Amino acid sequence: MPRVPLPQQTVRISQESWDRLGENADAAGTDRSTVIRQLVDWYNRERGAILPERPPRES
Repeated sequence: MPRVPLPQQTVRISQESWDRLGENADAAGTDRSTVIRQLVDWYNRERGAILPERPPRES
């Protein structure tokens, strides 16, 4: 089944948080968009939605 492009949304977030999200998503083996979609699905209580995995906490 062909992948249907999703509309682009705008979210206001500090550059520092955006950069950390990218670094942490990379460390978890994923990307920002996937993490955000997973969070939104979980928050909206979509059936089968789970919180995305987080990378280990830095010491």
